Amino acid sequence: MAFDSTNCWICGEPATKTPDGGRDVTRVNCHYCGNYIISNTLDACEDCLDDGQRWKLRCATRIRHNQGESVYLDTGNYLEYIENTFFPKNPIELVDELLKYLYNKNSDIGGVITYNATTDYPSIPVKSANQFHKITQYARDLGFIVFPANQQMEITLDGWSRLDEIKRTGIDSDKAFVAMWFDKSMSEVWENGLKLCITECGYDPIRIDQTNYNEGVCDEIIAQIRNARFIIADLTGNNQGVYYEAGFAHGLGKPVIFTCKKSYFEDQKVHFDVRHYNFVLWENAEDLKTRLLNRINATIVKGSGCL
Repeated sequence: MAFDSTNCWICGEPATKTPDGGRDVTRVNCHYCGNYIISNTLDACEDCLDDGQRWKLRCATRIRHNQGESVYLDTGNYLEYIENTFFPKNPIELVDELLKYLYNKNSDIGGVITYNATTDYPSIPVKSANQFHKITQYARDLGFIVFPANQQMEITLDGWSRLDEIKRTGIDSDKAFVAMWFDKSMSEVWENGLKLCITECGYDPIRIDQTNYNEGVCDEIIAQIRNARFIIADLTGNNQGVYYEAGFAHGLGKPVIFTCKKSYFEDQKVHFDVRHYNFVLWENAEDLKTRLLNRINATIVKGSGCL
């Protein structure tokens, strides 16, 4: 795709682009992708995205814009935004995303939400305005919304009931599940690295060996992962349970952030099946806290507290 210097780097549509003072970055305001900051090095790259990555990054940045999150794209992190965005696998899940989007725009009971499918479609996220219209029709057929007027939607009582169900599934949870090696050598890493970082980011860190439960441990792990907003999988020690928990989370569409002690990773001890992921590699607890905090703030959409 050929880009004009005044076009959005992500979608190629006309956008407002403003150089940011003495920094080597540009602020972009796009009707489709929302507001974001991009490094000038990345902005000059015309072939960094294929078509599949392009529409997904458009959605990833727009969703974060809607949530009031800041987005900074550079050559080292832009694909992480895609990797850490939930993309529904079927129309039913997309209907849920539509309901959450409408709620975030107007949470008043009986409130009417005005929308523009032409520019708002990345908010669900879908590839096009036509898909957006199709999802709104499905939501209407399920009884979740009505159309009071052209380009207006209203959530019905059944829609409110469905939003309550969504809340109970943990989709908008403030919990972060941590899968890791429970060796005493990791105590400092947990207390002053993982736990402290997650708490400072506004999430509740969950570690299975520090949780009270009545059922079997496997059932509790599955339940906690289902209820978490995202998962951190530290592969230091190569614990096989961590691989299972990360794989289960991926299957649910949950964002997974992989971490590992740098020396352990460089010794080729981590399984090759996951080495292609963008790991947060750390030297010590303080280093992990700093690097992980940056990754969470950059790539995990913070729940709005609406559900």
